[in-house]
Amino acid sequence: MSGEWLTETTGPFTGERTAAVRTVTPDVGVVHATEADEEGNVRYDGADLTESLVAKAADRVFVTAERIVDTETFAADPAATDVPGFLVDGVAEVPYGAHPCSSPGTYDYDADHLREYLNRSKSGAFEAYLSAYLGDGEADYRERALDGRADALAWTPEVA
Repeated sequence: MSGEWLTETTGPFTGERTAAVRTVTPDVGVVHATEADEEGNVRYDGADLTESLVAKAADRVFVTAERIVDTETFAADPAATDVPGFLVDGVAEVPYGAHPCSSPGTYDYDADHLREYLNRSKSGAFEAYLSAYLGDGEADYRERALDGRADALAWTPEVA
């Protein structure tokens, strides 16, 4: 196992063979958050899978958020900040900006929409998908893709 991005090496503590992955430094990272403030501070409801890693690795970071809140909201609970504002270059409020994927705490993934996307992509009808959902901007997409379905996608916490 050896290549441009992955190689095998010996672990310095155990002496066992292990894989090493080359550091990735994207020029630009774009992440979607539950909330952010104008200073670029970011919070995620639910798991922060890779968003914070992207924000730390990228040279420039742009955040879309379900909502923009006052900076005082972050100052009141600074330990809940997942990405600090000094790492962020720009913020935009984009409700349903993660659709058709989920935004934990806000809405679930849209299985029907993802299925349609996949089917049209596989069948060569991707242009029809684009025509059906894309318009002049994000608001057009939301109107067409959600079309009265937002309540069905509402986040429902699982009870164990």
